[in-house]
Amino acid sequence: INAAAEGSPIVNLASQEYFKAVDLETLKSPVINIHFKEHRDGSYKVIGLFAKQARGMMTNFAIKNRITDPEDLKPFNEEGYEFSEPLSTESDWVFVR
Repeated sequence: INAAAEGSPIVNLASQEYFKAVDLETLKSPVINIHFKEHRDGSYKVIGLFAKQARGMMTNFAIKNRITDPEDLKPFNEEGYEFSEPLSTESDWVFVR
């Protein structure tokens, strides 16, 4: 991963289970974790099935648009998702609907 990233940010669209296989201490690049949340009962929650579908949609969006800069993922708005600045941090980006 380090050789491919060359110090550029790594966008994590994997499920938590799969990303556990990555040794974060050996990474030389910052990681941006992407989260998809649904508005339910007055708060935002991760719904596994919808999050999985959204990760696939964002992967498709990144490929179709030949995205190389993570900032270019923020306009992603398929199926009603939008980037939430208030819920996001530098390393955890949250998309809500």
